[in-house]
Parts: sequence; structure tokens; C-alpha cells
Amino acid sequence: MLKTTSIKVRDKKIKSLLSDHIFAYRHFENMYIILLKMNRDDFNLLSDYGVMRAVLRDNEGGKKSEEVKLIQDKFQYDELFKQLKEHSKDLKIHNLVMIMRRVKGDYKRFFTNLKAKVKSSPPSAKKLALLSNYSIPIDVNAWSLRKKNQVGLNLGQKMFYTHIYFDRLKNIVGEIDNIQSIVVKYSNKEIYLQIAYKPLESKIKTRKTKKAAGLDIGINNLATLFVDDKTTQSLIVDGSQYKHYNSKFNRFNAKLNKSIADNVLEFKDVTRNDKTTKYASKWNNRGKQLKSYKTYLIEKRNQYFKNEFHKVSKRLSEYCLINNVTDLYISRNLTFAKSDKKGTKLGKSTQNFIQIPFGRMLDYLQYKLEELGVRVHEVDEAYTSKTSCINADVKRVQKKQQANKAVSTNDFNASRVKRGLLKDNISNVVFNADLNGAVNHIKVATNKKFKWLINYMDKLNNPVKIKSDYEFNNLLLNSVSNKAILSELRLQRCIL
Repeated sequence: MLKTTSIKVRDKKIKSLLSDHIFAYRHFENMYIILLKMNRDDFNLLSDYGVMRAVLRDNEGGKKSEEVKLIQDKFQYDELFKQLKEHSKDLKIHNLVMIMRRVKGDYKRFFTNLKAKVKSSPPSAKKLALLSNYSIPIDVNAWSLRKKNQVGLNLGQKMFYTHIYFDRLKNIVGEIDNIQSIVVKYSNKEIYLQIAYKPLESKIKTRKTKKAAGLDIGINNLATLFVDDKTTQSLIVDGSQYKHYNSKFNRFNAKLNKSIADNVLEFKDVTRNDKTTKYASKWNNRGKQLKSYKTYLIEKRNQYFKNEFHKVSKRLSEYCLINNVTDLYISRNLTFAKSDKKGTKLGKSTQNFIQIPFGRMLDYLQYKLEELGVRVHEVDEAYTSKTSCINADVKRVQKKQQANKAVSTNDFNASRVKRGLLKDNISNVVFNADLNGAVNHIKVATNKKFKWLINYMDKLNNPVKIKSDYEFNNLLLNSVSNKAILSELRLQRCIL
């Protein structure tokens, strides 16, 4: 499995040049998507990038010469087709083939979803004025790392170079020869080079004895980890800093939106489904500056969560390695939460859960764990936080719910004392609700019994709460044996 790393382009001249090419490629993709939609009868030919490559460069097409001639004859008077050909002349054909392959892949997924009766939409053209995220896959013939400390990119007629520190890059990818591909990514007016590379082979020995762990995610407690043994301390990663960061961003963004609205010069009426809506179409200089500043803040927020969640996932995977975990059970149910399309107003906690990218953190954690030989399993988390992990069967509760049978509070054998605390009504003990959910994740997947926990309540009552990456690292390095394992691991760059 390839890994990726991103390098931000800071050279203003190169950044401007890349930005121009990004919009040119997006414009080509827009025209290509529209051409496919308007000519469905010729979809197979127009989506054949071998044929289209020859057509765009006025070549005979070799083995596909008949198909090429057919397209050329049929579309010789088509204005959109003429514009597509003319626009493509200034762009690298190898990269255009990659773009066409991506569009075809998007259509394949759309057709597959249609057959499976899964709600989906086909690729669509995007307004260049609203472009916030886009990437150009660079063909292997269109990038070069032959010059020392320089990466060469060919997006048009010739190769141009931008500076990059090879020594720093080698610290991440190992050898330069490990690099497999480069993608130019545009994100909220910032440009990154995404470099995919082969990671070094892990020397971590696979563990024969199975040991499970359960992970519960949330807002106040970002990650709650329970390891299925009698000695390993349970763990909670504090999520309040991320919640407060997101809330602060929302408050400031609301004020910024109001200021932008106050600086609108013109509005435009747009009618859709017999309903006319006013949209801002022109701003004064102050409004343009605020819009640009808002874009900067959104990108800053995205990078903040990316960096922080990479750190958290790295530490969690190291904690699992040190404690010989072989199987981790997680739930993604709540990471798929989206804003209500029916117009229902969302509460502050719901907004935080939707906006904070928990799914991305779980993706980071999954690939880091798989590199270490730890298997990751997804489970259904329904009723896992309500049902006692000591004296109730959460699997039975879920089956009742799936069979449309009434689920009563007696099935849970538990009740909430207050936020974050759950009481087992049979054993009359109180413990952490998030740890209860983490244990139940294991129970859902394995049907294991955890009545032994009544004699080891420290596992549920006394977790270590981590508030920073510094604290987490110190916890991991609290013994000589741990230091040896982690130093070897980090030296191998299995987790970066």
C-alpha cells in the first residue's frame, strides 16, 4: 500500500503558474464532462482515452484509427468539441489522459451504484469561480526528480522546476526512487504537491496470541481505548480542545459572513424549480478581501485537524503496538452523520460532530495500525453506550431492535448517573460510559463475556486522560522496554 506526503508550494511565482494550469485543467474537465452528457450514444468512444488522445492531437490512432476517424467526422462541426480540442493544445496530453481516466472511473462508480440502487450522482461540471478543491494527477512522463533539490513538473508545453529539500524528503520517503507518483492539489487557494511512495517494509513481528481492543469516539472524549486484558491502563484522549477550536471558528466565521454580506454590491436572481433565489454576484474591494481571508481560514482549519489527528492516530497505534493488541474494534456510524437536508436546525453538539472530521482520523489510524500488523474491524455501535458491558448482552439488544421488537430499559441493565457516567443496576457500580461503549464494541464482534471486570473496576473507573501530544508521548516512553520498541519503530519510519 502506497503512502502519501504533502509539500506546500510557497514560491509565489510557481504557485501562480500552477494555479493558472489548475484552472485550465478544470476547465478542460468541465467541457469533457458536458460533452459526455450531451452525447450519450457515443459515450463508449468518447470515454476511450486511447481514442480521445489521438483525436485531441490529430493523430491517426494506430489500431484505433477507425474509431478516431469516426469521432473526427461526427464532431467536426461541434462547437464544444472544437473548444475542447483547442483548449487541450496548451496542456500536457499525458496529464489529460489521466484526467479522462478519472472521469471514466467516476462514471463507472455511478453506473455501479445505479445497478445496486444506491443513491448517487454522475460527475458534473463545476464553476471555476467556486473552485475550492481540485487535483491534477501528473503522468510519470510529466514529472522529474533528476535535478538535485528540484522537482520538475510539465503541465503545458515545457518542464518547469521548483525547489524542494531532498534531504528532508528522504527522511519521509526513504530513497527518492521510492516515489511512485506526484499529484498537484489545489485546496482553498493553497497548492500542495502530494507525493505517493512505497513505505519501507515493517520489521515488526506478527503476534501469535490474539488480544482485542475497543475504541469509542466522541466530542468531549475524542478517543476512548479499552484493551482486553487485566493490566493495561484504559485511555482517554481529551477532545475538548478540538471542540473549542471548532466552536471558535464557527463564531468567527459567522461574523465574517455578516461582514461579507454587508459589502455586496450586486445580487443575481436564480430560478430553479419555479423558485427564485437571490445570490450575491459582486462585492466591493473590502468584500473581496474578506472572502479571500475566509478561504485562508478554512484551509488553516483543515490543516489543523489534519496535523492534530495524524498525531493522535500515531500515538494510539503506538499504544496498541506496545500493549500487543492484534485486533481493534471501532465504529464509524457517527462519522457518516451529515447535516439534515430537511432543514432541521442542528444543535451545537451536533454541529461539532458533523464538522470535526472523525472519519479522517479513523482512516489515519487504520492504515497506521495495518502497517503494524493490527487488524481493524468495524462494528455497529447501536446501544453500546447504554447497555452495561458487565451484566447485559448488547448483541441481544441489537437483535431485538433489528427485529422491530420493543427495547426496554430492563434490557440495558444500566442507567445514566450523569453525563459520562453509567451505573450497572445489578452490581450497583458506577463507571465511565465511554469505556463501557469501547468494551461493548468488542462484545458486539466477539460475543465475549466481561463479567470479570467487576473485580478489575480500575479498567473502567480510572483511565489515563491525555490532554496533549506531549503527555501522550511521555506516557508511551514511561519504561525502558517501551523506549526500545518505539525508537526502533520510529527509526524504520513505519509511522511518520
